[in-house]
Amino acid sequence: MAVSVCLISLTDPRTVERVLTENVSSRGARVITKQRWQPGEQQRITSLSGECPLSARVVYCQQLPHKGFCVGLEFRECSVNWGEGLFNSVA
Repeated sequence: MAVSVCLISLTDPRTVERVLTENVSSRGARVITKQRWQPGEQQRITSLSGECPLSARVVYCQQLPHKGFCVGLEFRECSVNWGEGLFNSVA
């Protein structure tokens, strides 16, 4: 399921990036980003409208062969049911 979301750094709230999920589960997500995020860094992930903010921890950040990074996020607060319309799917 591809979902557009925003990542916001909790250490620097001015750092916001719109990203696309590559893989999601009830406990986390794998996203494609343009910038490097550090493992252990705390993030806020939200829908594009800013609703349903979730705390997440960066588990890994791997550089892709082309520009960009693949980042694994673990949700800190609760599990997420992606089918309930909390986030908009991308066709």
